[in-house]
Amino acid sequence: MRTFALDAACARCAYDRSDALVWGEPILCAVCDARERGISEIEHHHVAGQANSPFTIALDANAHREITALQIRLVPHDVLRNPQELHYLRWSAWLYGIAVLFIWFAEYLKHYVTAHYRNMESLSHGV
Repeated sequence: MRTFALDAACARCAYDRSDALVWGEPILCAVCDARERGISEIEHHHVAGQANSPFTIALDANAHREITALQIRLVPHDVLRNPQELHYLRWSAWLYGIAVLFIWFAEYLKHYVTAHYRNMESLSHGV
Protein backbone atom coordinates (compact mmCIF):
# COMPACT_ATOMS: atom_id res chain seq x y z
CA MET A 1 0.00 0.00 0.00
CA ARG A 2 1.37 3.40 -0.98
CA THR A 3 1.35 6.26 1.45
CA PHE A 4 1.65 9.96 0.81
CA ALA A 5 3.99 12.38 2.55
CA LEU A 6 2.36 14.04 5.56
CA ASP A 7 2.21 17.37 3.73
CA ALA A 8 0.83 15.93 0.46
CA ALA A 9 -2.09 17.81 -1.05
CA CYS A 10 -3.96 18.15 -4.31
CA ALA A 11 -2.01 20.29 -6.77
CA ARG A 12 -5.26 21.94 -7.95
CA CYS A 13 -7.31 22.65 -4.81
CA ALA A 14 -4.93 21.83 -1.91
CA TYR A 15 -7.24 19.13 -0.47
CA ASP A 16 -4.97 17.28 1.92
CA ARG A 17 -6.73 14.22 3.32
CA SER A 18 -4.64 11.29 2.09
CA ASP A 19 -7.45 8.75 1.53
CA ALA A 20 -8.84 11.08 -1.16
CA LEU A 21 -5.55 11.69 -2.98
CA VAL A 22 -4.82 9.98 -6.29
CA TRP A 23 -1.31 8.91 -7.25
CA GLY A 24 0.07 10.62 -10.27
CA GLU A 25 2.00 13.61 -11.45
CA PRO A 26 0.71 15.94 -10.24
CA ILE A 27 -1.03 14.52 -7.17
CA LEU A 28 -4.74 15.30 -7.35
CA CYS A 29 -7.68 14.70 -5.05
CA ALA A 30 -10.40 12.38 -6.35
CA VAL A 31 -12.71 15.31 -7.20
CA CYS A 32 -10.08 17.18 -9.25
CA ASP A 33 -9.01 13.90 -10.88
CA ALA A 34 -12.63 13.22 -11.92
CA ARG A 35 -12.96 16.74 -13.31
CA GLU A 36 -9.73 16.37 -15.27
CA ARG A 37 -10.89 13.05 -16.72
CA GLY A 38 -14.30 14.50 -17.59
CA ILE A 39 -16.30 12.13 -15.38
CA SER A 40 -18.74 12.84 -12.57
CA GLU A 41 -17.27 13.89 -9.25
CA ILE A 42 -20.34 12.42 -7.53
CA GLU A 43 -20.16 8.76 -6.51
CA HIS A 44 -22.58 6.45 -4.72
CA HIS A 45 -21.69 4.86 -1.39
CA HIS A 46 -23.32 1.65 -0.12
CA VAL A 47 -23.84 2.55 3.54
CA ALA A 48 -24.27 -1.08 4.64
CA GLY A 49 -21.94 -2.50 2.02
CA GLN A 50 -23.00 -3.62 -1.45
CA ALA A 51 -23.58 -7.22 -0.30
CA ASN A 52 -26.10 -6.09 2.33
CA SER A 53 -28.22 -3.47 0.59
CA PRO A 54 -28.60 -1.72 -2.76
CA PHE A 55 -29.24 1.58 -0.90
CA THR A 56 -26.66 4.27 -1.65
CA ILE A 57 -26.02 7.89 -0.78
CA ALA A 58 -24.48 10.39 -3.19
CA LEU A 59 -21.12 11.79 -2.09
CA ASP A 60 -18.38 13.73 -3.76
CA ALA A 61 -15.47 11.51 -4.79
CA ASN A 62 -13.24 12.68 -1.93
CA ALA A 63 -15.80 11.89 0.76
CA HIS A 64 -16.59 8.56 -0.89
CA ARG A 65 -12.95 7.46 -0.87
CA GLU A 66 -12.47 8.55 2.74
CA ILE A 67 -15.65 6.89 4.00
CA THR A 68 -14.96 3.67 2.09
CA ALA A 69 -11.41 3.52 3.50
CA LEU A 70 -12.79 4.05 7.01
CA GLN A 71 -15.46 1.40 6.43
CA ILE A 72 -12.81 -1.11 5.32
CA ARG A 73 -10.68 -0.35 8.39
CA LEU A 74 -13.51 -0.48 10.94
CA VAL A 75 -16.15 -2.94 9.75
CA PRO A 76 -15.35 -6.65 10.05
CA HIS A 77 -14.86 -8.28 6.66
CA ASP A 78 -17.54 -10.93 7.35
CA VAL A 79 -20.11 -8.21 8.03
CA LEU A 80 -19.37 -6.32 4.81
CA ARG A 81 -19.26 -9.42 2.60
CA ASN A 82 -22.05 -11.40 4.31
CA PRO A 83 -21.79 -14.35 1.87
CA GLN A 84 -24.58 -16.30 3.61
CA GLU A 85 -26.91 -13.26 3.53
CA LEU A 86 -27.59 -13.49 7.26
CA HIS A 87 -30.14 -10.98 8.51
CA TYR A 88 -28.29 -10.18 11.73
CA LEU A 89 -25.14 -9.37 9.74
CA ARG A 90 -27.18 -7.18 7.42
CA TRP A 91 -28.45 -5.17 10.42
CA SER A 92 -24.95 -5.07 11.86
CA ALA A 93 -23.68 -3.69 8.56
CA TRP A 94 -26.29 -0.92 8.69
CA LEU A 95 -25.29 0.04 12.24
CA TYR A 96 -21.60 -0.03 11.35
CA GLY A 97 -22.27 1.98 8.18
CA ILE A 98 -24.13 4.70 10.04
CA ALA A 99 -21.41 4.79 12.72
CA VAL A 100 -18.74 5.13 10.00
CA LEU A 101 -20.58 8.14 8.55
CA PHE A 102 -20.67 9.83 11.97
CA ILE A 103 -16.99 9.04 12.62
CA TRP A 104 -16.00 10.42 9.20
CA PHE A 105 -18.00 13.59 9.78
CA ALA A 106 -16.39 14.12 13.20
CA GLU A 107 -12.91 13.58 11.72
CA TYR A 108 -13.71 15.92 8.82
CA LEU A 109 -14.84 18.68 11.19
CA LYS A 110 -11.83 18.18 13.46
CA HIS A 111 -9.43 18.36 10.51
CA TYR A 112 -10.87 21.58 9.08
CA VAL A 113 -11.50 23.35 12.37
CA THR A 114 -7.90 22.62 13.35
CA ALA A 115 -6.59 23.84 9.98
CA HIS A 116 -8.71 27.00 10.22
CA TYR A 117 -7.49 27.65 13.77
CA ARG A 118 -3.84 27.25 12.68
CA ASN A 119 -4.45 29.64 9.80
CA MET A 120 -6.04 32.21 12.12
CA GLU A 121 -3.14 31.84 14.58
CA SER A 122 -0.56 32.45 11.86
CA LEU A 123 -2.46 35.52 10.64
CA SER A 124 -2.73 36.98 14.12
CA HIS A 125 1.00 36.55 14.72
CA GLY A 126 1.96 38.10 11.40
CA VAL A 127 3.60 34.94 10.08
